[in-house]
Amino acid sequence: MKNLLLIFVMSVVLTKDIMAQKDGPINVPQQVSQAFANRFPAGKLRKWEERKDEYIASFTQDGNRSTAYYSPNGDWIKTETFIRGKRNLPDEIRQGFRKCSYSNWIVDKIWETESHSGPAVTMDVRRIYNYTEGQWEVSRLHFSMNGKLTEEEKLPITR
Repeated sequence: MKNLLLIFVMSVVLTKDIMAQKDGPINVPQQVSQAFANRFPAGKLRKWEERKDEYIASFTQDGNRSTAYYSPNGDWIKTETFIRGKRNLPDEIRQGFRKCSYSNWIVDKIWETESHSGPAVTMDVRRIYNYTEGQWEVSRLHFSMNGKLTEEEKLPITR
């Protein structure tokens, strides 16, 4: 019985070690990590990810969760900062949302994006599409900082 328990514990430990290696730290180029440190000196880095040809830093700064995107040579691409609830939106965007045709939809997620083309705010919103089937219609809304709805994207219908 002790042998079975020992084998079980060892297999759990070994599996955990293998999984940790698979999801372990990635090798971020020096120029990318330095670019992040220069741009966000007060940022508290949570983790790095690598997707396609981008390095993505998840971090917090001033109590906000953010994600910064960099090219492999360290060029900053954009930063997304999550906004907690409509009440934390700039007044212009809150008013723009109230005036648009999506104002009675549920707001799921809001983030501000800063990029070379300037700042903007994006919202994922949803409403019930089919009560019988429990299907939701989902859209992504893009607002300029003056509150103008600049783009609407229909996202796949979800259950």
